[in-house]
Amino acid sequence: MNAIAVSQLQKTYSTGVEALKGISLTVGEGDSYTESVPLHGTLFL
Repeated sequence: MNAIAVSQLQKTYSTGVEALKGISLTVGEGDSYTESVPLHGTLFL
């Protein structure tokens, strides 16, 4: 069983800028996962 499953995540701002384009991620139960983002941005899932 998966603890987290994201498929084809997209984010486009009203200005037309694509922040995310088709991101997919699966993390199974008991797996560990760390995501680093630049200091000028924050990624909320």
